[in-house]
Amino acid sequence: MKLKDKFFLSFKYLKKRKEIFTTILFIILSSMLIIIAISLNSSLTKYWNDCIDNMVDYRTFYVYPNIDKNESKESAVKKLKKMKNVISVESSSSRVISAKVPGLTKKEENGIDLIGSIDKPVSVVIGEDLSKYSESEYPIICPSKFYPYIGEKIEEFDKNKLINLNNRVGKKIDISLVGFDEVIKFKLVGLYDTKNTNSRGDSCYTKSSIVSKLNEKFQKDVFIDDENTVTPLIVVIDNVRNAEIFLDNINKAEMITAGAVKKIAVNSGDKITNILNIICIFFCVIYCIIYILVIFKNYENDKKDFGLLHSIGYIYKDIEEINDIRELIIFIFGLIISIFISFLLMSTYLNNIVGKLPLLEGIKIEIFPEALLVCIIVNVALYFVGTLIIKRKLEKEKLFNLIIG
Repeated sequence: MKLKDKFFLSFKYLKKRKEIFTTILFIILSSMLIIIAISLNSSLTKYWNDCIDNMVDYRTFYVYPNIDKNESKESAVKKLKKMKNVISVESSSSRVISAKVPGLTKKEENGIDLIGSIDKPVSVVIGEDLSKYSESEYPIICPSKFYPYIGEKIEEFDKNKLINLNNRVGKKIDISLVGFDEVIKFKLVGLYDTKNTNSRGDSCYTKSSIVSKLNEKFQKDVFIDDENTVTPLIVVIDNVRNAEIFLDNINKAEMITAGAVKKIAVNSGDKITNILNIICIFFCVIYCIIYILVIFKNYENDKKDFGLLHSIGYIYKDIEEINDIRELIIFIFGLIISIFISFLLMSTYLNNIVGKLPLLEGIKIEIFPEALLVCIIVNVALYFVGTLIIKRKLEKEKLFNLIIG
């Protein structure tokens, strides 16, 4: 039997059986569900990891020496620098200073937090990080959508007051410290996206040494230790996921910590992504089980046609190949349509809906390669399982049973 004849008969049976269209619809919906579920999970996981990894505040800790044992700060610094995962230890004066940006806003009551940190405090979307610049250049990284009104309440936030700094990268900006008239010219070397850090846009980052120098010059008395006051050390670790290891080492060293500068429930986020992984696996398993049941149901509907083909001279191998071609057409058609609709839904509706949820502003929902790969693998596996089931049942069936259905 020629191949073109087998294709002709396959298409003929596709048109003849109305339940085939139900099968195609089931494949389309199930494949869409798998693609969207895995892509949504991957998008959320990526967004979550970007949020906790891109912002240094989540892995910056306040640490105090053991006061009860009269431990000196010098001793505490030596211990901390030897600890695993610690990448920076600075004095408390290096952390933050309140500042203004005269010239960028019309309102006088503007203000920002000028934060001292490591050379790569946030993920830069435009420009460069601080590593290529010296202290004397006064490099600074600010939000691309700048909102220098740190004193405002959350409900007072006004999008119309956002300042786009994209065209100012590489240029000087004037910064003065709160309570002082002296203006210091900083070089804007990079911008970060507030959507990736869940922040409002009222914080800029510079080198720790610069903030420390400014604090010692303008408000030195604030950072002097005495009998009643002990200022903390500012410790930065390599990864927020190593926080528990670091805190355990702090306890073993008998030092005290006030915790991270900004707290984030890393484990809670990981648990959510793990739950989503389980849901994706569940969808795949349910799809496989239901489709195998559909195969048996379709076989019962096709038995009579298979018997008639066999009675007029078609061998079982020809019947199997006709069925294989038909199933292949069903899967290819269903898979192509499901990918197209999934892409359409995620690029329009899902991005608009999920992107407006609290704490998820700026998330990008897209089809991930692993989603397509899993969907293709599942459908290919089902195709071979289905054809194998039909082959085995045909081999066991007698011609009489096939004809009477």
